[in-house]
Amino acid sequence: MRFALLLMALSFNVMAQDYHNEDLTPKCQGEACIVNDDAGYGYYIVESQEGNKAFKLNTDASLLDLPFKDMCSTGNVKEAVQIVQALAGKANQHYYQGGHFKVERITSKSITNSLINLDVTVFSDYDLNTLDDELIVKRCSN
Repeated sequence: MRFALLLMALSFNVMAQDYHNEDLTPKCQGEACIVNDDAGYGYYIVESQEGNKAFKLNTDASLLDLPFKDMCSTGNVKEAVQIVQALAGKANQHYYQGGHFKVERITSKSITNSLINLDVTVFSDYDLNTLDDELIVKRCSN
Protein backbone atom coordinates (compact mmCIF):
# COMPACT_ATOMS: atom_id res chain seq x y z
CA MET A 1 0.00 0.00 0.00
CA ARG A 2 2.80 2.46 0.88
CA PHE A 3 4.56 1.58 -2.34
CA ALA A 4 1.42 2.35 -4.35
CA LEU A 5 1.00 5.72 -2.61
CA LEU A 6 4.67 6.57 -3.17
CA LEU A 7 4.40 5.58 -6.83
CA MET A 8 1.28 7.74 -7.26
CA ALA A 9 2.96 10.71 -5.57
CA LEU A 10 6.06 10.39 -7.75
CA SER A 11 4.09 10.05 -10.97
CA PHE A 12 1.96 13.11 -10.06
CA ASN A 13 5.14 15.08 -9.39
CA VAL A 14 6.60 14.07 -12.75
CA MET A 15 3.37 15.00 -14.57
CA ALA A 16 3.21 18.35 -12.77
CA GLN A 17 6.79 19.16 -13.74
CA ASP A 18 6.16 18.18 -17.34
CA TYR A 19 3.01 20.30 -17.51
CA HIS A 20 4.86 23.42 -16.36
CA ASN A 21 7.77 22.89 -18.74
CA GLU A 22 8.38 26.14 -20.63
CA ASP A 23 9.21 24.19 -23.79
CA LEU A 24 5.49 23.41 -24.14
CA THR A 25 4.76 27.03 -25.12
CA PRO A 26 4.28 27.08 -28.89
CA LYS A 27 6.88 29.08 -30.75
CA CYS A 28 5.95 32.08 -32.85
CA GLN A 29 5.39 30.69 -36.38
CA GLY A 30 3.75 33.61 -38.16
CA GLU A 31 5.34 36.19 -40.42
CA ALA A 32 6.12 38.41 -37.42
CA CYS A 33 6.97 38.12 -33.73
CA ILE A 34 7.22 40.51 -30.80
CA VAL A 35 10.29 39.41 -28.85
CA ASN A 36 12.26 40.10 -25.71
CA ASP A 37 15.12 38.24 -24.05
CA ASP A 38 12.85 35.52 -22.71
CA ALA A 39 10.27 34.75 -25.39
CA GLY A 40 8.72 35.49 -28.75
CA TYR A 41 5.07 36.44 -28.83
CA GLY A 42 2.99 35.90 -31.92
CA TYR A 43 0.92 33.38 -33.79
CA TYR A 44 1.40 29.66 -34.20
CA ILE A 45 -0.43 27.30 -36.52
CA VAL A 46 -3.18 25.02 -35.17
CA GLU A 47 -5.06 22.40 -37.12
CA SER A 48 -8.68 21.50 -36.48
CA GLN A 49 -10.03 17.96 -36.54
CA GLU A 50 -11.33 18.71 -40.04
CA GLY A 51 -7.80 19.61 -41.18
CA ASN A 52 -8.33 23.38 -41.38
CA LYS A 53 -5.38 25.50 -40.34
CA ALA A 54 -5.63 28.68 -38.30
CA PHE A 55 -3.37 31.00 -36.33
CA LYS A 56 -3.58 31.24 -32.54
CA LEU A 57 -1.75 33.61 -30.18
CA ASN A 58 0.96 31.72 -28.28
CA THR A 59 0.42 33.38 -24.89
CA ASP A 60 -2.27 34.08 -22.32
CA ALA A 61 -0.45 37.29 -21.39
CA SER A 62 -2.10 40.55 -22.34
CA LEU A 63 -0.83 43.82 -23.72
CA LEU A 64 -0.74 45.15 -20.15
CA ASP A 65 1.36 42.22 -18.86
CA LEU A 66 4.36 42.57 -21.16
CA PRO A 67 7.39 44.88 -20.82
CA PHE A 68 7.22 46.57 -24.22
CA LYS A 69 10.11 48.92 -23.47
CA ASP A 70 12.35 45.83 -23.65
CA MET A 71 10.74 44.34 -26.76
CA CYS A 72 11.22 44.53 -30.49
CA SER A 73 9.50 43.16 -33.59
CA THR A 74 10.62 40.87 -36.37
CA GLY A 75 9.07 40.14 -39.74
CA ASN A 76 5.99 41.67 -41.30
CA VAL A 77 5.09 45.03 -39.68
CA LYS A 78 1.34 44.71 -40.33
CA GLU A 79 1.27 41.33 -38.60
CA ALA A 80 3.29 42.75 -35.68
CA VAL A 81 0.58 45.40 -35.25
CA GLN A 82 -2.05 42.63 -35.38
CA ILE A 83 -0.17 40.81 -32.60
CA VAL A 84 -0.30 43.98 -30.46
CA GLN A 85 -4.04 44.27 -31.16
CA ALA A 86 -4.56 40.60 -30.23
CA LEU A 87 -2.67 41.18 -26.97
CA ALA A 88 -5.01 44.13 -26.30
CA GLY A 89 -7.90 41.74 -26.88
CA LYS A 90 -6.41 39.44 -24.23
CA ALA A 91 -6.41 42.38 -21.79
CA ASN A 92 -10.08 42.98 -22.48
CA GLN A 93 -10.84 39.28 -22.11
CA HIS A 94 -9.16 39.37 -18.68
CA TYR A 95 -11.21 42.49 -17.80
CA TYR A 96 -14.52 40.83 -18.65
CA GLN A 97 -13.48 37.81 -16.58
CA GLY A 98 -12.91 39.93 -13.47
CA GLY A 99 -9.75 41.93 -14.21
CA HIS A 100 -9.58 45.65 -13.55
CA PHE A 101 -8.03 47.11 -16.70
CA LYS A 102 -9.14 47.09 -20.33
CA VAL A 103 -7.78 48.66 -23.49
CA GLU A 104 -10.34 51.13 -24.78
CA ARG A 105 -8.49 52.37 -27.83
CA ILE A 106 -5.35 51.84 -29.87
CA THR A 107 -4.46 54.40 -32.52
CA SER A 108 -1.39 54.50 -34.69
CA LYS A 109 0.89 57.49 -34.54
CA SER A 110 3.48 56.10 -36.89
CA ILE A 111 4.09 52.69 -38.42
CA THR A 112 7.23 52.15 -40.49
CA ASN A 113 9.47 49.17 -41.21
CA SER A 114 11.70 50.21 -38.31
CA LEU A 115 9.17 51.39 -35.69
CA ILE A 116 5.63 50.84 -34.49
CA ASN A 117 4.38 53.82 -32.48
CA LEU A 118 0.87 53.52 -31.02
CA ASP A 119 -1.25 55.50 -28.57
CA VAL A 120 -3.07 53.24 -26.12
CA THR A 121 -5.95 54.27 -23.86
CA VAL A 122 -6.49 52.02 -20.84
CA PHE A 123 -9.53 52.09 -18.55
CA SER A 124 -9.34 51.10 -14.89
CA ASP A 125 -12.40 50.32 -12.82
CA TYR A 126 -10.41 51.00 -9.65
CA ASP A 127 -10.83 54.74 -10.04
CA LEU A 128 -13.04 54.90 -13.17
CA ASN A 129 -10.37 56.81 -15.07
CA THR A 130 -8.54 56.31 -18.32
CA LEU A 131 -4.81 56.44 -18.83
CA ASP A 132 -3.24 57.40 -22.14
CA ASP A 133 0.14 55.89 -22.91
CA GLU A 134 2.47 55.53 -25.84
CA LEU A 135 3.60 52.10 -26.99
CA ILE A 136 6.76 51.91 -29.07
CA VAL A 137 8.04 48.68 -30.58
CA LYS A 138 11.32 49.01 -32.46
CA ARG A 139 12.59 46.66 -35.13
CA CYS A 140 14.94 44.00 -33.77
CA SER A 141 18.54 44.36 -34.80
CA ASN A 142 19.96 41.05 -35.94
